[in-house]
Amino acid sequence: MVYRRAFWIIFGVLCFAFGFHAIQFMWGNHDWNFVSNFNLLPWDQRIFEGRYAVYLFKKAFLRGVYLPFIYDVITFLFLALNAVLLCIYWKLEKRVAYFCLCGLILTVQPFTLSMMYYVHMLPEVFMGVTLALIALILSEKITFEKKSSLMRKGALAVLSFVLINLSLATYPVLINTIAVVFIGRLLVQSFEWDGSWKHFKSCFVPLSIPVICIVLGIGLYKFIITFVFPVEDFYNTKTLPLERLPERLFVLFKQSLYQLYEYNSPFISRTVLWVFLGFTILVTLYVCLTGNYKQKLVRLTLLVGSLHATQATMMISSEHIIADRIELFGLVPFEMLMTVLVFTKLKKMHNLSIFAVMGAIWMSIINDLDCLRVWKLGFDAEKMLWNRVLARLETQKDSDVNKKYKVVQIGRISMRPRFATNSTFGSEYSLPLVSFGYDFNPFDGLNFYWPINFVSFKCDTKLKYLKPVCKDQLKLLHEAGILDKARAWPHENGLIVWKDVILFVTDAKLLEEYKKQLAHEFPRQPQIKP
Repeated sequence: MVYRRAFWIIFGVLCFAFGFHAIQFMWGNHDWNFVSNFNLLPWDQRIFEGRYAVYLFKKAFLRGVYLPFIYDVITFLFLALNAVLLCIYWKLEKRVAYFCLCGLILTVQPFTLSMMYYVHMLPEVFMGVTLALIALILSEKITFEKKSSLMRKGALAVLSFVLINLSLATYPVLINTIAVVFIGRLLVQSFEWDGSWKHFKSCFVPLSIPVICIVLGIGLYKFIITFVFPVEDFYNTKTLPLERLPERLFVLFKQSLYQLYEYNSPFISRTVLWVFLGFTILVTLYVCLTGNYKQKLVRLTLLVGSLHATQATMMISSEHIIADRIELFGLVPFEMLMTVLVFTKLKKMHNLSIFAVMGAIWMSIINDLDCLRVWKLGFDAEKMLWNRVLARLETQKDSDVNKKYKVVQIGRISMRPRFATNSTFGSEYSLPLVSFGYDFNPFDGLNFYWPINFVSFKCDTKLKYLKPVCKDQLKLLHEAGILDKARAWPHENGLIVWKDVILFVTDAKLLEEYKKQLAHEFPRQPQIKP
């Protein structure tokens, strides 16, 4: 009864916090090809990133297309289920209030919106969390079910590591969640340990089975992306060289501490972070002031380990990225873990803790709604801007609707920052800075309305970092003198049609940098007038 009531309460609050997203049918820049019926999504679309299971659900039940409203509702159901399962796994006291408060910490923070921006992966990613939690619960069940047959235990073990594998195959970053959740389980269990060696074995040895299942699941995933579906080198699949591991561990430990009290994103409230920083400090003090030295040592080790686990992906990945959608699967479960420990161990602070958590949840919901407001305003503004671009393109005297154009876009477009109440923005991966337009191939959105598809080249970084094909296109425009007369949109020369190339400029500063660098690398011969 407690589990069922908590589930539906959390689901209802999620519908309130994120329902505007579902009703308005908003999507992000990866999703242009996935919202259309003429491009049904194949199950193997993301194999090149190691996500060979991410579209199985959509392909099996939704014909491979993103369906408005219902897809978000299914996502909310998985989010609510994850919250309840995690409370059960961490053995939170069976009270509806505790389950709801801890579950909402996990689900309603604005970090969740950073994943909802990529609707082509919903609800599979949150279903991946569900699979991981079920796997951990089943693997623990193997040891504690004394009357079970060997065959049943073997079947549960196989099912567990297969589910771990499928979880990672929806989104490799979920290794953060698996690490935090399991080390958190060990931390919760450590408070049941009386400090003796005999009791240590009965408390912790049974949890060695989940470790084996996790290792086998990760090993199977690594085998598949190496030999069955070889992947390209992406931030979450390319492995860090072993000699760089000590350096990365130090960097990530500083990052894991830093993220507890400050996060560089406009919709992640620092006040909310401070609530969970306070909880972390309280749990640390409780660990230091209770038990014998062996209990303190084990608990502090697990506490530091669970904090470090929030960055598990970046410990083994060649590229260190700090992004809201990655922290969602590490930092947020850690915050929930601290709240679970405060609720279960610090009974004297019961009322104050509930008040603080309720305040953090309410502030998170307000920030969610504010983020959705900015999202909607930017969404509409960018659509209007692209309509203007298309209208001007159609009226260009040199444009031909039957020609296949190469589009060179200098700069990026994001109208969202101008509508945000907070002017401090995080990294380029933060939700408010990402464009509604297709960020990798900008004109793909306009392919919906133009008779022949464009070939797009996005130039939004320094010249030396551009792909060779992009640099070659800029070189041609430079040598023909087209860049000299180009200006930033909405100037009339912000959109130029030349032969089979369309030049679209949105960043005047970047344009000038390109002109200077190209003039230095590829000096043009002065033209002699007769």
